[in-house]
Amino acid sequence: MAALLRPIVNEIVARAVLDLNSITMSDPTDNGFTMTVAGKLSKTGPFPAGIKFNSSKAKSDDEIVMKMNWRGKTVANINRIDEKISLGVNRFAPTMFSLGPFKATFVDQKVGDEFIRSIMESGDVGKGRGGGIDLTLEGVIRVKSFGIKIPKVTMVKTVKLFGLNKLDGALQMSPSVSSKPSSKTNTLKVESFDIVEGTRNALICTAQIKLNNPQDLMSLNLGQLKMDVMIPSASSSKKGKLVDMGSLSMESALALKAGQENTISVKMTLDPMRIKKDGRKFVSDFINGLQPIVYAQAEDSKGWLPRVLGKYTIIASTPILSTLLVQSAAVDTSEDQDTGSADTHPASITLTLANPFSTAYTVTSFHGEATAFGIVIGKIDVAEDDTTVEGNGTEETPEYDIDIVREPKTLVKLLEAAAKAKRVSLSDVKDVLDRIAGRSSSTKSVSDKSRKQLQDVAKKCLGKLDCSFSVEVSESIGKYAMTVRLEQDKVPCTISTELINEILNEVIP
Repeated sequence: MAALLRPIVNEIVARAVLDLNSITMSDPTDNGFTMTVAGKLSKTGPFPAGIKFNSSKAKSDDEIVMKMNWRGKTVANINRIDEKISLGVNRFAPTMFSLGPFKATFVDQKVGDEFIRSIMESGDVGKGRGGGIDLTLEGVIRVKSFGIKIPKVTMVKTVKLFGLNKLDGALQMSPSVSSKPSSKTNTLKVESFDIVEGTRNALICTAQIKLNNPQDLMSLNLGQLKMDVMIPSASSSKKGKLVDMGSLSMESALALKAGQENTISVKMTLDPMRIKKDGRKFVSDFINGLQPIVYAQAEDSKGWLPRVLGKYTIIASTPILSTLLVQSAAVDTSEDQDTGSADTHPASITLTLANPFSTAYTVTSFHGEATAFGIVIGKIDVAEDDTTVEGNGTEETPEYDIDIVREPKTLVKLLEAAAKAKRVSLSDVKDVLDRIAGRSSSTKSVSDKSRKQLQDVAKKCLGKLDCSFSVEVSESIGKYAMTVRLEQDKVPCTISTELINEILNEVIP
């Protein structure tokens, strides 16, 4: 009876149409991966039947039940599929099925790598756009119908896969190296960046990136992928080169669900100070809100996944800090009037320092200057400090000495620039300003009225300024010590009326 039914079964199997609704590739090993597939078989009537993929003998992992062929070559063998497909009697109603998980083992490393790379790179996303990847499934099945078993039935079906489009361009081949985002480069945005710990040798950071899987058929679960983190060299002799700054690992398996944007949580171990100038520039750019670029490539390790992904680079821009380090400044008279030079005299500056990270940082030195309208208004030189700002948005208000430059011409220049920006008239105090700046030969004493007018105008103009800070800061984030350049603009700065009057009394003739 089986011999009589075999030609009919062969014809039914040959005309049956196989469509896949979903494919999940997971658990990559050195020589293969695990698959789960779901789909439908249509045009299989008119008889009910069951399809099994293993032989009637004892199940063996060495038995090849299915071959995956691509471009005339066998990509991988499937050794066991334990599930069966049960066909209904209605030839017009497709039979839905789900198979797996089962293991696919690469036959040839080179062919396997080329196949995976073709899936990664193919840009024909979605059915109906043409192109795609033709994958032929070739196996020997067992069919059972009305209690009659027909073994060793050959089944060959071709299905069309559509590629991942390099994850919508996130995977790039040999990109040009730049420290700034470019409209020509698909740059991912890093989100929720945080420094959670500072050891003596590295900063431990966490972040999230979003990777889009445009393929509505195929999901990937690539396990715990590790990557090298690199930045562009700031050295002119190494222009266009990348330097290693640390490593990146996934906090959970790298899962890319089909047809959606996937949020990937990562953990980074970074040592920017090890690469000296390049690392200092990167950290300085980051804390100054310039969103420097990082490059990530799969680590060179055993297995097809790092070997294939190692050909690609992911480029991402760091986020703008949610909270800037210097929130505000307040300048006032100093209790210590015995220090300072003939041209500079100490005042006090109270900085409001914030911490956007989870781990605390400690400022150990602070050297630089504060400017307004491009004019230096004071210099800070703190050689030894021990101000600790705890994490998670905590603020501290350390007080430092600041040498306020009281040179008359500079003060007049600053006052005139502030008045212009704030649209404050200086007509009533022009004569006094000319005398302070040495633009008038008058030797007449300044009246109390003119003095008071100048004090009032100066208070309006200089009482509240947007200052820029350009300072070199030595600090420790946790236990990780580093020196960075802080260039921060538009810092709200108040100057006390008492200090303004003190300075004016010194320079008014």
